Amino acid sequence: MLLLPTTYFGNIEYFSKIIDTKEATIEIYESYPKQTYRNRCMIMSANGVIPIIVPTKHSKGVKLATKDVEIDYSMPWQRNAWRAIVSAYRNSAYFEHYEHLLEPLFVNRYETLLEMNNTTLDVILKILKVSPTINFTSDYIRKDSDSNIIDLRDSFSPKKESDSIDTEYYQVFSDRHPFAKNLSILDLILCEGSNSLNILK
Repeated sequence: MLLLPTTYFGNIEYFSKIIDTKEATIEIYESYPKQTYRNRCMIMSANGVIPIIVPTKHSKGVKLATKDVEIDYSMPWQRNAWRAIVSAYRNSAYFEHYEHLLEPLFVNRYETLLEMNNTTLDVILKILKVSPTINFTSDYIRKDSDSNIIDLRDSFSPKKESDSIDTEYYQVFSDRHPFAKNLSILDLILCEGSNSLNILK
């Protein structure tokens, strides 16, 4: 069993794992860890690589399961995030192809982070034209509890760079910034369109 964290527009490595399997399970009962790809993604902008962060509500002194983490709408983060993506990718080769699928993700309100992440995952899989079976844990799975589990819950972090992703493709602003590997899947699909699946493979 492939065990993955939930992510917000997961990076290229994350999606390469998903399309390499027919079935994946997403952990939702873990104690929610902060400053991970669960609530952020990295995109290429005119100023270089920048994060898009989903603000979450915090319960002081209370550890929440990932499935229970709520999104904080006290600031207009969705509007700002969409503006950043439009500014970064409006001149990319495939922005117009996928804009109608992506924009609602920055307009519709989702109560929990998991609900939003699941919706973004569905949209990305639709764009990639793949349909793996996605399951969700019914309880927290302890590390090393089963030798048949490929546990990648802690494998995707903004704090460490992947050694397994090295395929380059055309990126926006390549005239002013060096290639940045393993960005959000948004970067790949908006720059490469239908060729994204071949690159992920």
